Amino acid sequence: MAPVRDSFSHALALLLASFAAVLLLSPSVRAGINRDTIIDSSQLTVLRALSKEWRGFNYSRAWSSKEAPKRCMAYPGIICNDKGIIVGLNVSNTNINGTIKGISALTALALLDMSSNPIKDVTPLAPLTKLVYLNLQALDIEKAPDSLGNLGLLKHLNLNQNYLSTPVPQFVTGLTALTHLDLGFNDFSGSLPPRFGNLKNLKKLVLSHGGDALGGKLPPSFSALTNLRDLYMNDNAFGGSIPAYIGSFISLSYLRLSNNMFSGNIPKELGQLKNLQFLGLRYNSLSGSIPSALALLSKLTYLSLNYNKLSGSIPKQLTLLANLQSINFESNYLSGTLPSIDRLKLLTDVNVRSNYLSGTIPPRYLALPYHSLASNFFVGEISYKAKNGSAICQSESDVDNNCLRLKRWDKKACGKRPPQRSADMCWTFCRAASRLGTCGRRGACVPASLRKNDSAVAYAACKCQKGAAVTADNQYCVKVTKVLVRKPCPANPKCPSSSTCEPNFLSPLGYRCACQKGYRPVAENYWTVTKCVLIQV
Repeated sequence: MAPVRDSFSHALALLLASFAAVLLLSPSVRAGINRDTIIDSSQLTVLRALSKEWRGFNYSRAWSSKEAPKRCMAYPGIICNDKGIIVGLNVSNTNINGTIKGISALTALALLDMSSNPIKDVTPLAPLTKLVYLNLQALDIEKAPDSLGNLGLLKHLNLNQNYLSTPVPQFVTGLTALTHLDLGFNDFSGSLPPRFGNLKNLKKLVLSHGGDALGGKLPPSFSALTNLRDLYMNDNAFGGSIPAYIGSFISLSYLRLSNNMFSGNIPKELGQLKNLQFLGLRYNSLSGSIPSALALLSKLTYLSLNYNKLSGSIPKQLTLLANLQSINFESNYLSGTLPSIDRLKLLTDVNVRSNYLSGTIPPRYLALPYHSLASNFFVGEISYKAKNGSAICQSESDVDNNCLRLKRWDKKACGKRPPQRSADMCWTFCRAASRLGTCGRRGACVPASLRKNDSAVAYAACKCQKGAAVTADNQYCVKVTKVLVRKPCPANPKCPSSSTCEPNFLSPLGYRCACQKGYRPVAENYWTVTKCVLIQV
């Protein structure tokens, strides 16, 4: 393979892209980097040996040349100091096969990137005690040797995307100079080492997808990591309450604790994270209300609390977060009405699907590029009309399973078909009721969204003409002088467990099933619920 043109610049650019690796060097070493230096003959001997040791290595031809030593820039993947000694090596994705024993001869190495190669044993790296940057991402390592604990100057260690299946190695807690530690996408088990708090200089910690068996409560020493800026712990099995001391990590910009087993309330102390831009807590078992203290996160752009057990209303204070771009509260137990979002000019998507929200939908929600408001108890009429040259209908809209009616549709801008065929679910009930003659000649069916004992919903009701009154079950209009005898439920109604039978003139069956108190419906058709589950608060 021919030498890469200006290989020094190529290697330097790659390393700069990898978390500004060169900037991790001491000022004296960084100042000594020289692209035009002639490589030291002893260093060239090591390169030639490595090119033979690494079968199929992409740089073999350039490194194994028998010509006299050239300028360092002629050898791809290396960085030299002003004495021709190799201080940086970037052999990422270069098809290294075989052992890497020979690399230990490069004792001056400070930067080493060996990522994306089929390397299984990294024990030979232990003598390289001057390393400050080590990237071992996407290798075939099954066990990180304890001898890596000798690399006391390390500031950046990346072991992402390997096959590490042991508990998180204890030697990591001894690398106290670390500012960046990435252990994500492995198969770790057990809990974090008790002395994890020794890593007080950490600015970025990545444990995402560390392993399905990596979990337990965070060790008390974790509270010492107050310099963290990015904390990624999503997709593991961490549990217990979210520690309130995370509120003292005032430099945090990104906090991802999603897809874990955290429970209890969201600590109000998170409102102290003035620099937080991303908060991801989805897919946990968090309960209680959404703390209004989150409104203090003035830089927040992304808020994800979906798939938890949160209850109460959406705090109106959240509408003061002028930088918010995305909100996701899907699948909780939130109730009350939607707050106005007119102040949130940067907001592009809102997802509050599958909650217990009610009332009307403020127009601004329907104008967002993406909004999912389905499976709630919203009522009223909605309008999809082009405004200021931008058709609302062009947004990705989801308003199914509410009590809504489509009032206005801009055919010219939006075409003939509405975005959702079942958006006006309550009106669908009424159309079916009208065909059956329900409500009688003296009344008309109108939509309604009435929660009954927190267990059942009536999607339609009768509005009676003058001189007529609705029956006690609100399902038939009769003259005020006429007494309507309610038809009782059959002896063996086809109702699911945890539900009761109620007479219902709208139903073709003459009755409907309603969940018992303390249960909520999770499956239903137009006339009756088909499955009830216990409400967990």
